[in-house]
Amino acid sequence: MSANTHMDVSPASLDETIAFLSNPASYPTPTQTVVPQETHMSWVFLTDTEVWKLKKPVCFPPLDFSTLEARRINCEAEIVLNYRLAPDVYLGTHALTRNDTGALALDGEGPAVEWLVRMRRLPEARMLDVVLSNGGPSEAEVDQVSSILTEFYRSQTGIDLPADTFVERYRRRHMNNRELITNFRHLLDWQRAETVMHMVERFLDERHTLLTARLASGRIVEGHGDLRAEHVCLTDPPRIIDCLEFDRDLRLVDPFEEITFLGLDCARLGAPWIAGRLYQNLTEGLGDVPPGALVDFYMGFHACTRTRIALRHLEDAEPKTPERWPVMAEAYMTAAWPAIERLSKSGGR
Repeated sequence: MSANTHMDVSPASLDETIAFLSNPASYPTPTQTVVPQETHMSWVFLTDTEVWKLKKPVCFPPLDFSTLEARRINCEAEIVLNYRLAPDVYLGTHALTRNDTGALALDGEGPAVEWLVRMRRLPEARMLDVVLSNGGPSEAEVDQVSSILTEFYRSQTGIDLPADTFVERYRRRHMNNRELITNFRHLLDWQRAETVMHMVERFLDERHTLLTARLASGRIVEGHGDLRAEHVCLTDPPRIIDCLEFDRDLRLVDPFEEITFLGLDCARLGAPWIAGRLYQNLTEGLGDVPPGALVDFYMGFHACTRTRIALRHLEDAEPKTPERWPVMAEAYMTAAWPAIERLSKSGGR
């Protein structure tokens, strides 16, 4: 977009922007309805056929959307990065402008006062988390997702990082996980949570060379970064959306780490068989068989990470649906337990 972001203009308040974007008449594509939805980082506006995403002016490291320019840059990054796995879903970045009479418009006259991501709306019934709640998916549908991911990972170039820096990333993140999880220990099966965290730490102490071997063999790539069931749409072909655009470091992953994370989420939602199917398909498709202990570590590590993220909602000044987050946290720890038992029996080997 060519909207001028530097002219002096009265900024649009968040309330004013939400009111404008909640009006069906505001959009270039005709729509009968607009459904606003709030997330931690964004407001999302669902029209009949499209999705418009507005970044909140928030700052909590590593994310910083506190300036208009930062939000514009992030919107553009979201388009570029998500094009890799959803090329026909992400339609572009658009300016919310204000003219000299003070009126707001999408791509109108006057300077930009906000920026938005525009997407094609996908069928909710075909999102993997919804399909799982209805008894699916089929093996053939999981195989289709595997095929898309295999081609994606094949297209990526191996990342070169210092080995000690690479391992330290896991140590630092897990330390953050332990700190927050411990603060909410009274809401969890603490013996199980403590065991999961201990086995993750033991692996990092005793078997971290399995991680550095993956790095040395060129297996670490710039992946999706947030490969959860709710980001997979089982259309034909499947589309994978909402990559983690605001922190490249979190996108630098082993492909098997990413599919283990997806498998963990599917297990939480009642389909533990999907993790094994994804693993089998990627070993065949990539010609790569990572150590079983490493895959089990990935499962435990991400169970701790997702437990932290779930419980973090309870730190909000006014948590929404506070009863939901401990249940979700327990579900992640339960889903990872078979992997933790294998790690324990093998001594992390």
